[in-house]
Amino acid sequence: MTTGNRLTGKMMIPTNWDPALLPKLRKFQPKYVYGSLPSEATLRNSANLPSVTEEMIEDQVALMNEMGIGFIYVMNATTGPNSELSEEGRFAIMQRCEWLRGIGARGVVLANPFVVELVRHWYPDLEVHVSVLAEVNSVNLAVHYDRLGVR
Repeated sequence: MTTGNRLTGKMMIPTNWDPALLPKLRKFQPKYVYGSLPSEATLRNSANLPSVTEEMIEDQVALMNEMGIGFIYVMNATTGPNSELSEEGRFAIMQRCEWLRGIGARGVVLANPFVVELVRHWYPDLEVHVSVLAEVNSVNLAVHYDRLGVR
């Protein structure tokens, strides 16, 4: 793959949090890099990922922003089964979004329509991307997420 190919500025690439990865990504010119803390519910096996802290993520997001690459944080179903309906669950989601906004993240990946609405309402500056965990497998469901403002 070379600079200037048809995927330039369109790819979303996962991170393994290795600081040596970002300089290597420069030649691919991805639009986004995505990742999360190991404690988040994602499709990636956290046992295979290196330990990462919020501070390490902050440093890498700053470097991504300098490189013109957006960072997307994978939240999926962050708060567990139906806990987004509780005050504590919503507070946890909002705390995470405040942190993401503060470090310069471009957006989040979500699977839960309720959480999508919550984030779109309170954090309109964060892009929201639908997760494959949402199992968007019909036109009606795709239209539903589109109407919620998901990319």
